[in-house]
Amino acid sequence: MPAAAGQTEVTQGLWYAFTAGSMRVISIANDDVAYQDRGQFLRSRISNGAQRAWLERELAQARGNRDIDWIVVCMHHVAISTADMFNGADLGIRQEWLPLFDTYGVDLVVCGHEHHYERSHSIRGQQANATLTPIPAATATDAIDTTKGTVQMVIGGGTSVPSNQLFSIRRRGGSSPRSRCAARGAMGVKTAEATCAA
Repeated sequence: MPAAAGQTEVTQGLWYAFTAGSMRVISIANDDVAYQDRGQFLRSRISNGAQRAWLERELAQARGNRDIDWIVVCMHHVAISTADMFNGADLGIRQEWLPLFDTYGVDLVVCGHEHHYERSHSIRGQQANATLTPIPAATATDAIDTTKGTVQMVIGGGTSVPSNQLFSIRRRGGSSPRSRCAARGAMGVKTAEATCAA
Protein backbone atom coordinates (compact mmCIF):
# COMPACT_ATOMS: atom_id res chain seq x y z
CA MET A 1 0.00 0.00 0.00
CA PRO A 2 1.44 3.41 -0.86
CA ALA A 3 2.34 5.66 2.03
CA ALA A 4 -0.21 8.28 3.08
CA ALA A 5 0.86 11.77 4.09
CA GLY A 6 3.00 11.71 7.23
CA GLN A 7 3.63 7.95 7.20
CA THR A 8 7.07 6.54 7.76
CA GLU A 9 8.53 3.14 6.99
CA VAL A 10 7.16 1.98 10.36
CA THR A 11 3.65 3.41 9.93
CA GLN A 12 3.15 2.85 6.19
CA GLY A 13 -0.23 1.23 5.54
CA LEU A 14 -1.58 1.82 9.06
CA TRP A 15 -4.02 4.48 7.85
CA TYR A 16 -5.52 4.88 4.41
CA ALA A 17 -8.68 5.90 2.55
CA PHE A 18 -10.55 4.97 -0.61
CA THR A 19 -13.80 5.86 -2.35
CA ALA A 20 -16.47 3.32 -3.28
CA GLY A 21 -19.25 4.96 -5.27
CA SER A 22 -20.39 7.94 -3.20
CA MET A 23 -18.87 6.64 0.05
CA ARG A 24 -15.47 7.65 1.40
CA VAL A 25 -14.02 4.92 3.61
CA ILE A 26 -11.28 6.01 5.99
CA SER A 27 -9.34 3.40 7.93
CA ILE A 28 -7.33 4.57 10.93
CA ALA A 29 -4.96 2.89 13.37
CA ASN A 30 -6.37 4.05 16.65
CA ASP A 31 -3.61 2.44 18.68
CA ASP A 32 -2.11 5.87 18.07
CA VAL A 33 -4.57 7.40 20.57
CA ALA A 34 -6.06 4.46 22.52
CA TYR A 35 -5.22 3.99 26.19
CA GLN A 36 -5.94 0.25 26.00
CA ASP A 37 -3.41 -2.37 24.99
CA ARG A 38 -0.33 -0.32 25.89
CA GLY A 39 -1.80 2.66 24.09
CA GLN A 40 -0.42 5.11 26.63
CA PHE A 41 3.06 3.87 25.73
CA LEU A 42 2.35 3.91 22.01
CA ARG A 43 0.45 7.22 21.88
CA SER A 44 3.50 9.35 21.39
CA ARG A 45 5.45 6.82 19.37
CA ILE A 46 3.36 5.63 16.42
CA SER A 47 2.83 8.75 14.36
CA ASN A 48 3.74 11.78 16.48
CA GLY A 49 0.49 13.45 15.40
CA ALA A 50 0.89 12.72 11.67
CA GLN A 51 -2.15 10.42 11.58
CA ARG A 52 -4.41 13.00 13.25
CA ALA A 53 -3.32 15.69 10.79
CA TRP A 54 -3.90 13.29 7.87
CA LEU A 55 -7.31 12.27 9.27
CA GLU A 56 -8.45 15.86 9.63
CA ARG A 57 -7.39 16.65 6.04
CA GLU A 58 -9.14 13.48 4.77
CA LEU A 59 -12.36 14.31 6.64
CA ALA A 60 -12.37 17.93 5.46
CA GLN A 61 -11.79 16.92 1.83
CA ALA A 62 -14.47 14.22 1.97
CA ARG A 63 -17.05 16.52 3.56
CA GLY A 64 -16.27 19.21 0.99
CA ASN A 65 -16.63 16.84 -1.97
CA ARG A 66 -20.13 16.97 -3.52
CA ASP A 67 -19.66 13.47 -4.92
CA ILE A 68 -19.33 11.99 -1.41
CA ASP A 69 -22.62 11.21 0.37
CA TRP A 70 -21.29 9.05 3.19
CA ILE A 71 -18.16 9.17 5.32
CA VAL A 72 -17.40 5.84 6.99
CA VAL A 73 -14.50 5.44 9.41
CA CYS A 74 -13.10 2.00 10.27
CA MET A 75 -10.97 1.46 13.36
CA HIS A 76 -10.21 -1.29 15.84
CA HIS A 77 -10.83 0.01 19.39
CA VAL A 78 -14.27 1.36 20.31
CA ALA A 79 -15.49 4.73 21.54
CA ILE A 80 -18.78 3.33 22.86
CA SER A 81 -19.42 -0.04 24.49
CA THR A 82 -21.77 -1.61 27.02
CA ALA A 83 -19.10 -4.14 28.06
CA ASP A 84 -18.30 -3.14 31.62
CA MET A 85 -16.03 -6.03 32.57
CA PHE A 86 -14.14 -6.44 29.30
CA ASN A 87 -12.37 -3.81 27.17
CA GLY A 88 -15.10 -1.16 27.12
CA ALA A 89 -14.97 2.28 25.55
CA ASP A 90 -11.61 4.00 25.16
CA LEU A 91 -11.13 7.51 26.56
CA GLY A 92 -8.21 8.29 24.23
CA ILE A 93 -10.49 7.77 21.22
CA ARG A 94 -13.18 9.96 22.79
CA GLN A 95 -10.59 12.68 23.37
CA GLU A 96 -8.89 12.59 19.98
CA TRP A 97 -11.25 11.24 17.31
CA LEU A 98 -14.86 11.98 18.37
CA PRO A 99 -14.49 15.78 18.13
CA LEU A 100 -13.18 15.35 14.57
CA PHE A 101 -16.07 13.03 13.70
CA ASP A 102 -18.50 15.67 15.00
CA THR A 103 -16.80 18.55 13.20
CA TYR A 104 -16.78 16.83 9.81
CA GLY A 105 -20.08 14.97 10.09
CA VAL A 106 -18.85 11.38 9.93
CA ASP A 107 -21.89 9.20 9.22
CA LEU A 108 -20.74 5.82 10.50
CA VAL A 109 -17.87 4.43 12.56
CA VAL A 110 -17.28 0.67 12.35
CA CYS A 111 -15.18 -0.96 15.08
CA GLY A 112 -14.21 -4.37 16.41
CA HIS A 113 -12.19 -5.14 19.56
CA GLU A 114 -15.27 -6.05 21.59
CA HIS A 115 -16.63 -9.51 20.80
CA HIS A 116 -20.29 -8.63 20.32
CA TYR A 117 -22.60 -6.43 18.21
CA GLU A 118 -23.81 -2.98 19.22
CA ARG A 119 -25.17 0.02 17.34
CA SER A 120 -25.54 3.45 18.87
CA HIS A 121 -28.08 6.11 18.17
CA SER A 122 -26.68 9.09 16.27
CA ILE A 123 -24.33 10.82 18.69
CA ARG A 124 -22.93 14.33 18.66
CA GLY A 125 -21.00 16.09 21.39
CA GLN A 126 -19.82 14.87 24.76
CA GLN A 127 -20.83 15.40 28.35
CA ALA A 128 -18.43 17.40 30.50
CA ASN A 129 -17.55 14.44 32.72
CA ALA A 130 -14.48 12.28 33.32
CA THR A 131 -15.44 9.75 30.63
CA LEU A 132 -16.55 12.31 28.01
CA THR A 133 -19.79 10.37 27.57
CA PRO A 134 -21.14 10.84 24.03
CA ILE A 135 -24.56 12.51 23.77
CA PRO A 136 -27.36 10.84 21.76
CA ALA A 137 -28.52 13.39 19.18
CA ALA A 138 -31.42 11.35 17.80
CA THR A 139 -33.08 8.38 19.46
CA ALA A 140 -35.65 7.22 16.89
CA THR A 141 -35.40 3.52 16.15
CA ASP A 142 -37.45 3.40 12.95
CA ALA A 143 -34.97 5.52 10.95
CA ILE A 144 -31.38 6.55 11.60
CA ASP A 145 -30.54 10.16 10.74
CA THR A 146 -26.78 10.59 10.41
CA THR A 147 -27.16 14.30 9.68
CA LYS A 148 -27.79 14.64 13.43
CA GLY A 149 -24.74 12.64 14.53
CA THR A 150 -22.42 9.72 13.98
CA VAL A 151 -23.63 6.15 14.37
CA GLN A 152 -21.11 3.85 16.06
CA MET A 153 -21.19 0.11 15.30
CA VAL A 154 -19.28 -2.58 17.13
CA ILE A 155 -19.14 -5.67 14.92
CA GLY A 156 -16.60 -7.82 16.73
CA GLY A 157 -18.70 -10.97 16.75
CA GLY A 158 -15.86 -13.40 16.05
CA THR A 159 -16.05 -15.39 19.27
CA SER A 160 -18.20 -18.01 20.97
CA VAL A 161 -19.23 -15.77 23.90
CA PRO A 162 -20.10 -12.09 23.39
CA SER A 163 -17.88 -9.89 25.57
CA ASN A 164 -20.84 -7.99 27.00
CA GLN A 165 -22.17 -11.31 28.36
CA LEU A 166 -18.96 -12.86 29.74
CA PHE A 167 -19.91 -12.10 33.34
CA SER A 168 -23.29 -12.89 34.86
CA ILE A 169 -25.68 -10.27 36.23
CA ARG A 170 -25.36 -11.89 39.67
CA ARG A 171 -21.66 -11.09 39.68
CA ARG A 172 -22.52 -7.45 38.96
CA GLY A 173 -24.69 -7.31 42.06
CA GLY A 174 -27.96 -7.89 40.21
CA SER A 175 -28.06 -4.43 38.71
CA SER A 176 -30.51 -3.76 35.91
CA PRO A 177 -29.30 -3.38 32.29
CA ARG A 178 -30.30 0.32 32.42
CA SER A 179 -28.27 1.06 35.57
CA ARG A 180 -25.27 -0.81 34.09
CA CYS A 181 -25.60 1.30 30.93
CA ALA A 182 -25.61 4.53 32.94
CA ALA A 183 -22.60 3.45 34.98
CA ARG A 184 -20.60 2.81 31.79
CA GLY A 185 -21.66 5.98 30.00
CA ALA A 186 -23.28 3.93 27.22
CA MET A 187 -26.69 5.57 27.10
CA GLY A 188 -28.16 5.47 23.60
CA VAL A 189 -26.57 2.14 22.64
CA LYS A 190 -28.54 -0.84 21.31
CA THR A 191 -27.21 -4.30 22.12
CA ALA A 192 -28.55 -7.80 21.76
CA GLU A 193 -29.28 -7.76 25.53
CA ALA A 194 -30.97 -4.39 26.00
CA THR A 195 -31.26 -0.86 24.73
CA CYS A 196 -29.42 1.68 26.84
CA ALA A 197 -31.91 4.48 26.30
CA ALA A 198 -31.08 8.06 27.15
